[in-house]
Amino acid sequence: MNIIESNLSFGSLSKRGITNKIILHHPECNGWTIERLHDLHKNQFKWSGIGYHFYVRKGGSIYRGRPEWSIGAHCPGQNAVSISVCLEGNYMVDNMPEEQFNAAMELVIYLKNKYGITEIGGHGDYYSTDCPGVNFPLEKFKGNLKNNKLVFNYREWIKKVQRELNIQFGSGLNEDGYYGPNTQKATVLVKKGARGNLTKLIQEKLINIGYSVGKWGADGAFGQGTYDAVLRLQTDKYIGADGIVGPNTWRILFTS
Repeated sequence: MNIIESNLSFGSLSKRGITNKIILHHPECNGWTIERLHDLHKNQFKWSGIGYHFYVRKGGSIYRGRPEWSIGAHCPGQNAVSISVCLEGNYMVDNMPEEQFNAAMELVIYLKNKYGITEIGGHGDYYSTDCPGVNFPLEKFKGNLKNNKLVFNYREWIKKVQRELNIQFGSGLNEDGYYGPNTQKATVLVKKGARGNLTKLIQEKLINIGYSVGKWGADGAFGQGTYDAVLRLQTDKYIGADGIVGPNTWRILFTS
């Protein structure tokens, strides 16, 4: 998961002492950058700056807003105990793109694991407001939070793996989203200490099939949590447990 540092300038902020829930929002607009939201909150609303801790764009990019440690300005009565995630769009009328949902879900899982959070809600669950909108997939967020599960498009995942193999290793694969002998033959060994998009794709699939990779989620770093997840998968599938993603482990990932 890549969180883009927005480097915004804030006024006085207070430290949050408790973090027991995640609250989801929409700004009820499209095309707004985090800088524009920050300007609205700081210079028109006269707050210390943007009230949300994170902002997720329609294309799936994640931006850091108000410092994660600080009390937010997003939900009266809950600001001092919650982290806020705002998703670009007007979900009174929009439908959420898969890229945005998955990025936000990955962020939510990361925050859940980091703080031991068990509660997620929309703005309207705690305050009299339509936010985050009638079309916002709130129940899907809540349901997926129970098992750390991302909505997963299997064919798109294979396409991404094929693309990474082409970019990094010049494999010459047809990026068609189908698993076949050419794709299997092009796979490479990935082991502890690896970093990058290929590791992140492995982590995403492990999470999808029920293997936690640790509290940081799919962060693209093959650390102890990912190593342990690979070992568990290999043990469960009786393919020899060495913690390295090699041909047999790739085969399980492609076919599970």
